[in-house]
Amino acid sequence: MRTIKSIVFTAIMFWTGTTLGATIYVDLGSTADQLSPSVGTSWALAYNSLREALATAQNGDEILLTEGTYYTQTLAPGSVCMTGAFIVPNGVSIYGGYPAGGAGSRDISAHATIISGDLNSNGAADASDARELMLVQAVSTSNQTVFDGITFELARTAIRSEQASYKTVDCTFRNFRAEQGVLVNMDTDAILVRTTFEDNLAVGRISALLFTDGGSLEAISSHFHDNTSESLKTFGAGMWLPMDTDGKFTNCTFYNNQGLSSRLPSFLPSSSSLELINCSFHSNAQTSPGIVHVVFTDLNVLNTVVYDDQTLEFVTASAAGGVITIDYSVVPTAYLSQATNSTDSDPLLTTPDLHLSLGSSAIDAGLDAYNAELKDGFNNDRIQDGGSSCSIDIGAHERAGTACGTPKLDEESEAVPVLGYNAYPNPSNGVFVLEFSEETTGHIRVYDLQARLILSMKLNETLRHTINISDQPNGVYQVILNSNDRQITHLAMVQR
Repeated sequence: MRTIKSIVFTAIMFWTGTTLGATIYVDLGSTADQLSPSVGTSWALAYNSLREALATAQNGDEILLTEGTYYTQTLAPGSVCMTGAFIVPNGVSIYGGYPAGGAGSRDISAHATIISGDLNSNGAADASDARELMLVQAVSTSNQTVFDGITFELARTAIRSEQASYKTVDCTFRNFRAEQGVLVNMDTDAILVRTTFEDNLAVGRISALLFTDGGSLEAISSHFHDNTSESLKTFGAGMWLPMDTDGKFTNCTFYNNQGLSSRLPSFLPSSSSLELINCSFHSNAQTSPGIVHVVFTDLNVLNTVVYDDQTLEFVTASAAGGVITIDYSVVPTAYLSQATNSTDSDPLLTTPDLHLSLGSSAIDAGLDAYNAELKDGFNNDRIQDGGSSCSIDIGAHERAGTACGTPKLDEESEAVPVLGYNAYPNPSNGVFVLEFSEETTGHIRVYDLQARLILSMKLNETLRHTINISDQPNGVYQVILNSNDRQITHLAMVQR
């Protein structure tokens, strides 16, 4: 690990695995006496200021926050003050999602807790937003800090740390205008669990979602979508992991991220080592060179889906010295020659969630030993089909309702929104018509009862489509149409 550099801290929150200290209560609507020596010791006596609660917190304490928006400065939200980040002592845990007044159960969806840098109260990411949200006060790797159930928004950086260890759980980072990174970690070990990065913009010359220099970065069941870089000068819309950083992403999705850089523009750039395990990539665009660009890096792409990415290449390398391994994955055709146990067949991903559709080649096609997580990227059980012969699915999603890769004609699990349609004639001589209730774009696939793909075709804004499987023998065939997040499953009988 390198010598610690002098640095201005800009943004963070943390949790220890074992709570040893006090519980401090914060309720934005609290009317309790804020000068009482007992303030913060219960919901009835809660602080009404996160800043005041942090001023009393020590290593091992946990802070509980009620719903509402906590601004980073003490002035009115309309002020253009650029200072006022929250100062968090190292090893303090902060949990959001409690109802106003503290009465009732914690629910991070129903009782959203937001930390905001929107200093001009316009609800948009702009140059007037705070430079930072949270500030780690102490430099230490001995105590892990966790942010749990909190949404961070509208600032230039959310978390910055040096020689620290932290964890985010069920957090969202959205609408940042990042000049260096939404997260900036220096010699830090960071773990992101069920964490979402969405609608963020990288604007600086060295800018990304995650800027990590030294230490390690691990993301588990986390989702990165609709993030963009502003100009050709930035490092991209994704992550910059320089050569002394280890990166590992498991059960993660990457969807519709747009990178415009031509310098080091890769979505997951260089590091000491980088592992992509059971991840799913779809509709990501990069000007050049590739979605993943490695420099002196060992790259492992395992049980991972890469499909329909809008760039010329998925993996590129600008220097020798690293080993690239692609195994048990769905990858573009150009990478099959350097991959093992892999395919380029359409994985039938739904968008934007990147779930596997019925009949996907990724179902039960992975290697169990690569992934130790018990849940997939959407909190479903892994390898849930049952039976010793079943395997983990490739990608972030583990699909239920299949029997070791064979589609079930009577599948009822994972209900998908249905598109209205009519199919005629049925039975047919092998030529029949699908007529839709609205103009439909999507992909049709026809399977026989042995789950063999008979026909595959794309639809483009049509109300009616003729399917011809007259070259097939009499029998029952399964017709599946995937159109965005909707699905048709139809049983067609061929009888002559």
